[in-house]
Amino acid sequence: MPSLDLDLMFDCCACQGKVELTVRCQGRGLAAGPRTVAAVQLRCPNCGGANEVCFHPTGRIVAVRPMDVRFWIPLPSVN
Repeated sequence: MPSLDLDLMFDCCACQGKVELTVRCQGRGLAAGPRTVAAVQLRCPNCGGANEVCFHPTGRIVAVRPMDVRFWIPLPSVN
């Protein structure tokens, strides 16, 4: 199964602090190439604000938006 590691950098929606993370993308969605949009949910390490980051497999960030924590769904980590 193809996989791709991406380093993403963005500003937190809550505190505007710089956030860096590495994500591993894998699966059939990568076959669509740069048209694919993936999303990851995470809390800011600076302020704890909830962010959703949408990005292309090229590493280009499409959107960063705040998340309503009432709908926060913990996802299992591969690590």
